[in-house]
Amino acid sequence: MKKIIAIDIDGVITLEDLGPDFDKAVPNPEAIRLINKLYDEGNTIVLWTARGVFKHKDVWNITRQQLKNWGVKYHILNIDKPVYHVIIDDRAFSSVEEYVERRRSSQEV
Repeated sequence: MKKIIAIDIDGVITLEDLGPDFDKAVPNPEAIRLINKLYDEGNTIVLWTARGVFKHKDVWNITRQQLKNWGVKYHILNIDKPVYHVIIDDRAFSSVEEYVERRRSSQEV
């Protein structure tokens, strides 16, 4: 079954979360490879980031250019994710790798 998969950018697609210095972020090649695989399988990829809270005048353009440069495949980019220290959710995974591994062992994920 095709899924809608929401994925954070900083600390997931990038190697670390640099906060307001997101323009200096370094991509995580393994996460990008797995995200692109999910995209190619027909899943809808929604990138969800809190970068918008920094009020950087070019947050949208910088983020889109980074994703293009890194070769990330996605359908939707949302920069209005709420800021939090912890998220507790019945559908949350701590990494793209964890999601892919769980999916291999169970068709329900």
